[in-house]
Amino acid sequence: MPSKSEQVDYEAELAVVIGRRAKNVTREQAYDYVLGYTIVNDVSARDFQFADGQWQRGKSCDTFAPMGQWIVTTDEIPDPHKLSIKLRWNGQTMRIQTQTS
Repeated sequence: MPSKSEQVDYEAELAVVIGRRAKNVTREQAYDYVLGYTIVNDVSARDFQFADGQWQRGKSCDTFAPMGQWIVTTDEIPDPHKLSIKLRWNGQTMRIQTQTS
């Protein structure tokens, strides 16, 4: 964790792994370029991020964005929108935090 941050947060997300070079791909062709899926913890230092509005500063610290060690191929997951994503920390399922105004 960055020593100067006091508000490090987690976000469990699905990562799409692109399997071959692509440019100017149509929406209809997009899935033809997907090799598979893995998980990513989109870690954020919220105090860095909100201090000056720069998202990159809050998401680019060393060790942020660890990814799962496996890729599940598209033939094993016909519809990624039906997946359930959970983050567990020390055996406990973490809940999504929402910021209120």
